[in-house]
Amino acid sequence: MFTMIFSAGTLPTYMVIRNMGMLNTRWAILVPGLMNTYYIIIMKSAFEQLPMSFEESAKLDGANSLTILFKILMPMVKPTLAVVVMFTVIMQWNSWYPASIYLVKARDKWPLQLFMRDLLVKNDASKIVTNANDANAAINMAGNLVKYCVTVVGTAPILLAYPFAQKYFVSGITLGGVKG
Repeated sequence: MFTMIFSAGTLPTYMVIRNMGMLNTRWAILVPGLMNTYYIIIMKSAFEQLPMSFEESAKLDGANSLTILFKILMPMVKPTLAVVVMFTVIMQWNSWYPASIYLVKARDKWPLQLFMRDLLVKNDASKIVTNANDANAAINMAGNLVKYCVTVVGTAPILLAYPFAQKYFVSGITLGGVKG
């Protein structure tokens, strides 16, 4: 619970990433985003709600711990796991700040969000001194069009992926209400 309230901060995290030799690699973005205390607590609660009889009967049938985990328990918490995975993907998808810190020399490894941010900063219409002439109006319109297109490109993949994950949300809700 302590790590949910107090995080290490940017500088200690940067020093850990640097000392592990992960600067300018994709691992600098992936590894810190994999562990989230809140999601660990959610998964722990999901496993604790399962009856112990499933695990006991699998042990009596001769299953080892990994078989019990992957063949019996994981399918039962699949809706919870799907929600955690989707939230993690959305959190990483919208994240551009860590990439701007850890991937300074590796522009070819930048995520889409950092490219979009760079494009939006370069095409910011507020930097242009506006006059009443048509040229500045066209420049402002082009800048706004770039912003709108970048926004659609950034949100479309998540919006398209959500309907496929929706079935896990619905089954997770109905699974808790079914008595057998």
